[in-house]
Amino acid sequence: MSAEVRSPGPVQIEVHGVVRREDFTLSLDVALDQERTAVIGPNGVGKTTLLRLIAGLERLKTGELKIDGQVVDDGSSTFIAAHQRSVAVAFQDHRLFGHLRIIDNVAYPLRRAGLKRAAARGLAADHLASVGLSEVAISRPAQLSGGQRQRASIARALATPARVLLLDEPLASVDDQSRTALRDLLINTDHRTVVWVTHDPDDAKFADTTVTLPSNNI
Repeated sequence: MSAEVRSPGPVQIEVHGVVRREDFTLSLDVALDQERTAVIGPNGVGKTTLLRLIAGLERLKTGELKIDGQVVDDGSSTFIAAHQRSVAVAFQDHRLFGHLRIIDNVAYPLRRAGLKRAAARGLAADHLASVGLSEVAISRPAQLSGGQRQRASIARALATPARVLLLDEPLASVDDQSRTALRDLLINTDHRTVVWVTHDPDDAKFADTTVTLPSNNI
């Protein structure tokens, strides 16, 4: 089972609004309408916050977020929860479930999508093989190196049936030997839209367009 198959073309994402926390205010006026978008900018400018907004892990204080024309957050009464958005995420800090074996971490989004355990594990095994982790399938996250956990996070994101794939520095802790092959997997994913936060020009050059978040958000 690969990514959810919908009509061809990228998913349009529009964010016009403000995120506000005690020590942080982020103003966004961003339209993402290409298949592959690289998001760049200085540390602390709000790149990860943008991904969290799209994923439904952060809320707007004011404004509006649309995904494929649907308002999913208006800073008030409308908010579509993360599990109801067709979005897959690979964050830099991995976010693996410590109590689950690696194969079940990767199978988790497939199980949520309704697959039986055996089928989900079979597909998860394929994705683990694609990132070179077949040998640690029955290990738990604490037994893996940082680079291995990052690859497991990538495998889970690629396995997630979704229209949008969000990547937050997905190759930052991956060894040089693995980076090229993993980059190829992420570039050639079946997900309709990829939004890739990166500081690496080798990642950004494969994007159809680049969005730079201004430093005045810091």
